[in-house]
Amino acid sequence: MRNRALAFFLLLPLAFYGLTVLLPVLSTLGLSFYRWDGVGSREWAGWANWIRLFGDEHFYHALRVSFAFTLIAWLVQTPLALALGIYFARKGIFRQVASVFSFLPLLFSSTAVGTIWLYILDPNLGVLYYLPFVRGLNPLAEQVALLTLALVTSWQYIPFHTLLYQAAYQGIPQDLYEAAALDGAEDWDVFWHITLPLLRPTLITSSLIVVVGSLTYFDLIWVMTQGGPGYATTNLPVYLYRLAFQNQEVAYGATVGAFLALLSVLISWGLVGPSGLASRRNS
Repeated sequence: MRNRALAFFLLLPLAFYGLTVLLPVLSTLGLSFYRWDGVGSREWAGWANWIRLFGDEHFYHALRVSFAFTLIAWLVQTPLALALGIYFARKGIFRQVASVFSFLPLLFSSTAVGTIWLYILDPNLGVLYYLPFVRGLNPLAEQVALLTLALVTSWQYIPFHTLLYQAAYQGIPQDLYEAAALDGAEDWDVFWHITLPLLRPTLITSSLIVVVGSLTYFDLIWVMTQGGPGYATTNLPVYLYRLAFQNQEVAYGATVGAFLALLSVLISWGLVGPSGLASRRNS
């Protein structure tokens, strides 16, 4: 009876995952082999959409934008979240209060965050333009729009990753730091040889969330720039949206979505797979 109950509770999340994740992904992959405008009947296309995809200059541009956005987001979020996580994990009333308030950006939806920052960056009414050293600059100009979006995204999600590092750091045995202090180890040596290796699993998890999340990010980008100016911030999700819902090329948009899903799986395996193999070898 107990085994049946356990099996039932295990099957429920698996069924939910299958319905909400696997089924849409497989449906998208299947749709990529058809021609369909979202209204009429589907026509079998074979590999035509995939051949078109790998010869599409707009696709390669969107892919480069996605990689650049992801790289900037990772370079900003990871070191700052790691530093803040360690800082907030230590004792102190001010640190505890600051930790609570730092979590506030995560409580807003990406659409709300994008709208708020649009007002902040508005050249006529924006609060930012009251600062003398910012006056005359346009953070959403073509040359810097992608950087601005990555920084706004990082502002929203750094608190989440800070919380991950904070919890992981608090789980490190303090005996290790006491022993290092007795041996006269410098702060940098302690961080490099004790803290960072023990935070490695959290670093991998956080990096995976940043990378996959940034590759598939859409809502804030659409709210703030809609992929512009020009195509400066058109990443793969924005390109997919334009194809499927503006150009009525639903099947070709599904091909872009299927590629994005496969790319996310490969990157996830690349980040998690080697660490999993290493841990199994060590055990």
